[in-house]
Amino acid sequence: MTGSTWQGPLIVYRLEVQRGLYQELAVDDAAEFGRRFQHPFSGRRMQISLSPIRCRTVGSQRSRADFTYLAPGTVVIADEIVRRTPDLHHVGELLPVLVDGVDERYALNVTNIVNVLDAAKSKPTGRQSSASGLREYAFHAHRLSLPSIFKIPETAAAEILAIQGINNCPEDEFPVEFQRNHFTGLKLVPVWTQE
Repeated sequence: MTGSTWQGPLIVYRLEVQRGLYQELAVDDAAEFGRRFQHPFSGRRMQISLSPIRCRTVGSQRSRADFTYLAPGTVVIADEIVRRTPDLHHVGELLPVLVDGVDERYALNVTNIVNVLDAAKSKPTGRQSSASGLREYAFHAHRLSLPSIFKIPETAAAEILAIQGINNCPEDEFPVEFQRNHFTGLKLVPVWTQE
C-alpha cells in the first residue's frame, strides 16, 4: 500500500481466462473430477480432501500462463502468484492442483458471494446459452466492499468479478495488482462503471 488516493470511478470487471493463447489444462480423470465436484464452482465451500486435482498440460508448445482455465466459475493460479497476491487468500478456497505430476497450482473457489446486483437496471441476454445470463450489469454501489474479488448469486457458477476503486488505496485491489504485475492468461473485462 502506497497511500495514494483513488480518483477514478468504481469499476467492476469480469475475470476471463484467455483461452488458446497459452498452455491449457485437461483433468486427468474426468469421472473422478465430476464425483469430487458434483456442484460446480458456484460459491459453495467444497470441503473436499486435500488430495490435488490432477491435470495435464495441453498445448505444451505454448507458454505457461499465471492464470489458466479449468472449469466455469474458477481459474487455476500459478503457485508463485498465489504467494504474492494476498487478496486471493480472503475470497474463498485455494484447492490444490497438480499439473503433469510436478507443477503445483491452485484452483480458486470464490466463496465471497455478495448480493450487489441491481436487477431492475441489469439486462439479461435473453439466451439460455450465455455463460453469465447478463448483457448489461448494474450494481448497488453502496453494497460493494473489499475484498475486491467476488461473485454474485445470479452468475456464481459462471463467472468471477472484481472491483476497482472501492477504497482509497486501490493498490490493495486485485485489478490494480493484476495490471501492475502484468499477470498472464487473464483479461479484465469491464462490465460496469459507476455513473
